[in-house]
Amino acid sequence: MKEDKWKNNYLEIIYKYYRMHKKKTTITVACIAAAICMITTVFSLADIGIDVEIQAVKNIYGNYHMKVENLSFEITDIEKIEGISHAGWLVELPTGELKEKECRILCGDADIIQQFDVRLLEGQYAKTGEEVVIDKKVKKDYALKVGDVLPVRLEGKTYNLDIVGVCDTFSSLTARDVYGLLLSVEGGRILGNSCGDYYITCQNVEEIDEVKCKLIEEYHLEENRIQLNEILLAVMGKGKSVLAANLYLIAGILFCLVFLVSILMITNCLNISVHEKKQLYGLLRCIGADSKQLRRCVQKEGKILWCHSIPAGIGSGVVLTWCCLLLLRLLNKDMFENIFVFQVSIAGIVIGIFTGLAAVMIATVSPVRYVCSIPPLTAINEETYQKDIKCRKKRRTIKIPVELLISLRQTGSNRKSLGLMIASFAMNIVLIFAFSVMINFIYEGSYFTKPYNPDASIYNKEGKYYIHDEVKWKIEEISGVESVVGRKVNNAELEKNGNVFSTLLVSYDKQQFEWIESKIISGKLNIGRLLEGEEILVDEESGLEVGDEVLIKGNGGNTIACVVGGVLRNFPYDSADSVRCLLAEALFQQVVGNMDYSILDIRFSKGNEEVWELMTKIIPEKFSIFDYRQKKRKQKPIFNNGSLCIWILWNYHSGNYL
Repeated sequence: MKEDKWKNNYLEIIYKYYRMHKKKTTITVACIAAAICMITTVFSLADIGIDVEIQAVKNIYGNYHMKVENLSFEITDIEKIEGISHAGWLVELPTGELKEKECRILCGDADIIQQFDVRLLEGQYAKTGEEVVIDKKVKKDYALKVGDVLPVRLEGKTYNLDIVGVCDTFSSLTARDVYGLLLSVEGGRILGNSCGDYYITCQNVEEIDEVKCKLIEEYHLEENRIQLNEILLAVMGKGKSVLAANLYLIAGILFCLVFLVSILMITNCLNISVHEKKQLYGLLRCIGADSKQLRRCVQKEGKILWCHSIPAGIGSGVVLTWCCLLLLRLLNKDMFENIFVFQVSIAGIVIGIFTGLAAVMIATVSPVRYVCSIPPLTAINEETYQKDIKCRKKRRTIKIPVELLISLRQTGSNRKSLGLMIASFAMNIVLIFAFSVMINFIYEGSYFTKPYNPDASIYNKEGKYYIHDEVKWKIEEISGVESVVGRKVNNAELEKNGNVFSTLLVSYDKQQFEWIESKIISGKLNIGRLLEGEEILVDEESGLEVGDEVLIKGNGGNTIACVVGGVLRNFPYDSADSVRCLLAEALFQQVVGNMDYSILDIRFSKGNEEVWELMTKIIPEKFSIFDYRQKKRKQKPIFNNGSLCIWILWNYHSGNYL
């Protein structure tokens, strides 16, 4: 009877020990809960972040899975194929003219137009061939409204179209200073088109290949006429892009490392907890506990810690995820306006629970072996039991502080915990370096983060007119303009060892030279020698090397000798010339003579429309203004989302390291 009672009640000792040592118990539970919290947060943000990234890609590249190129308007029954969610036409007509200004005309079904993030601001989409939807830039520049008649010139003919709606400006067109017009498919027929691109969205991503095969078989289409939306499918993990596959592989490796570090952290906490109770297990051996019962004690301890840590870790992980989502909404209201802050990621919670359970199961293996080897002598004095005690000869002592010797001995007494701590620290250091590389990757791939990428550019498309210095000075005086940089562009000849090459010359100032320092692949940026006109920079395709002495001959007959000071990886301008050079304005004037600016790049400290309107009043009509602000706004949330997730991961592992 007593034996049965012992078998049923000996596990209560673990509960009593934790009640008597509440401080140690709280610390252990807090450490395990912190690991579960962060693993839950990381995977929850990853789960939600993938959905956000997919939506961002849909807004930029379109929400469709495939398109059939040059399909006849006479084919109208494709949407009836099983597996297709919705489909429709989208046709780009030849460039037209709107009151002597270039315009881009798109014809398509309203359902497909909406899949390309073209938002209707007022009115309705065009339904008949005589109706048109204008972008808000057309409405603003020409003071038009819904109900007015718009004359559009296309291929020598003028068409009078009724304005039935106003849509948001296309980001790809504002960067080219081109107007945008939307017509119906019937409008495309009237304007002379008989075929166009047919966009298809499948009900399930897994059915894309099946739908593609049906299209080829039923309509006898060539396979190269069916193009997949590779960028969207790559983000969804279904594409065949090598770059996307490599990125997902890198992300998978990083998440495995995160998972491994969390398990190491939890295992170390449990291992230390068990080692602190070796005197308790020695007492149990004194009263007759066998190895099986001690194993149950250790497993019971792991279950107790897991049961207390899971609710705290999962709960705090969900709250931390909400805080991150709220921060994302504050950083970018446009992209995260519709995101629900207080959402729960089932994947994050399941992975958090699985991580804690897996760590406990792994962590109890080693302590069980250790506990089963503890002799009853440990109950009397926990320091008495030592496996290997070897007598050594007296050696020369070194003067070392006693505190340091004690700490070193204490650290080395538990080799298992020491190994786990070293492994955890090493993994954290590796991950911190990996995250810094990912941040650099996102930074390099983002347009708006570069200081040399402007909010607006001004130049004449035909290259006939140049911008006077007074225009630059007036723009600089506008409140809200951060910087204005200008460049002069002209052709010249470059001679080396008797060989003459056609050359494109581009003038740079000190600030612009500083921006391109990271693009130099050979040589060294010496701004002083560049500004004095002693050196120039050339592109890598020119065949020139650092130190080459060259002669630059201008159109006016001036010849200047200089030295190649550096070679650039990516030259910022395209040209058919054999050599492309960057040089200081002073040297440019010596070669070419006095010349106004070919292009001005402007960055705003404030993105409001008042600054834009003041600037447009200063610029003569013969120059085009290219607006890159909308392109930056669409890329900024992607950068913020990725950077915030990596920042959270970095802080998590920095905390583990500390």
